[in-house]
Amino acid sequence: MKRLLLAPLLLALSSPVQAEQFGLTMGESLRSIRWNKGIILTQQNDAPEQWFTEKLPKGTPDFYGYFLEVTPKAGLCKITAMKAPIETNSFGTQLITMFDECVL
Repeated sequence: MKRLLLAPLLLALSSPVQAEQFGLTMGESLRSIRWNKGIILTQQNDAPEQWFTEKLPKGTPDFYGYFLEVTPKAGLCKITAMKAPIETNSFGTQLITMFDECVL
C-alpha cells in the first residue's frame, strides 16, 4: 500500500519544477504573460492560440525565438524554442554531441 502512495507523491512534488520553464508557469494567462512579465507577443495568423516572442524572462541565448501556445481555458500549454539549423553528417554526430553537452 505504501508503494502505491509513494508514486503519486513523487509526481506531485516534481511537477512544479517542470512547470517553471523559461520563467513562465504552466497555465499562466495571456494577460499575465504580457502585463506581469512584460513579454512582447505577436499572434500567429494561422494559429489563433499561438504567439511568438524573441525573449523570455529566463530564456537561453542559444534560442532565437519562442512559440507559446496559450488557450483561453487552460492558459499556457506549450513552449517551443527555435534554434538555428545544425549542420551534421548522415549519422547525426554533431547533433548528438551538442545534445550530450546540454544534458550533461
